[in-house]
Amino acid sequence: QLLAATSPFFNVLFYGNFGERRNDIFEIKEVDTDDFLWFLNSIHTKKWFCISVNKALVALAYADRFEMLNLPKRISVSLKFYSLAKEDIKDTLLLCSRFDNEELIAWVLGQCENPK
Repeated sequence: QLLAATSPFFNVLFYGNFGERRNDIFEIKEVDTDDFLWFLNSIHTKKWFCISVNKALVALAYADRFEMLNLPKRISVSLKFYSLAKEDIKDTLLLCSRFDNEELIAWVLGQCENPK
């Protein structure tokens, strides 16, 4: 119920008219099992602070994929404590530009001044 409440994607998946619903089996393809379990646990516990930059980017990618538009606001608070590798700036800027969050964009652009 928590996923359905926070994500239109999961709401349709769980409560839509799909064959998977009859069996209560929902396969999410193309996700790393460990990362996705961490992501689900973080949603459940609401603990996003003090995560690594890599985990934050995984969470943002999942937030984009699963339409969790409020999640980037929580994640952006933690990101300001991390540096981004120079080679990751372009992809991260593209990812962060999908959200209406000026803090995310400012964080990425700030990395251009002092990349690792």
